[in-house]
Amino acid sequence: MKIPAFLKSIHSTELVLIAIFIVYLVFPINTPRFMAPYIESSLGIVVIFAITVYLFIYSHPILAILYIFVGYELLRRSGANLLGNIKVMKPSNTGQTAYIQTTPKESERDAEMKSMNPTQSTPLEVQVIDQMAPVGKSEPLSFINTGFKPVSDNLNGASLI
Repeated sequence: MKIPAFLKSIHSTELVLIAIFIVYLVFPINTPRFMAPYIESSLGIVVIFAITVYLFIYSHPILAILYIFVGYELLRRSGANLLGNIKVMKPSNTGQTAYIQTTPKESERDAEMKSMNPTQSTPLEVQVIDQMAPVGKSEPLSFINTGFKPVSDNLNGASLI
């Protein structure tokens, strides 16, 4: 069997690393809980980036490109592992402010909104009209007889508009 030319340039340690990386990417291997905070920290991200740069400079490019995917998966899996450690506090029980709270159900939110906005017996518009408009509360109309008689000019040739 003929070995391809690009495989001849890869060292045996690099082949072992490629095999380990492929196994890590294919199988759902979780990050240990004690390591997850260190990987998710800024120092952990810098270390992953430094390893990537080192692999691009001193090893085969296939190994370095594969490590980019391994680094991404490592960050993703350790982030999912960290979410499992977060405890949801209820401020009513502890007296503290919780950073992450569960989202209430729609029915609970509707009930809370109804308690904040009670129904009024008369709508606001009716209340304002009752206060502002004197309909039915004014004095009856009275006409005054004066000696003034309006006069209009002759409108010959004028249009009706």
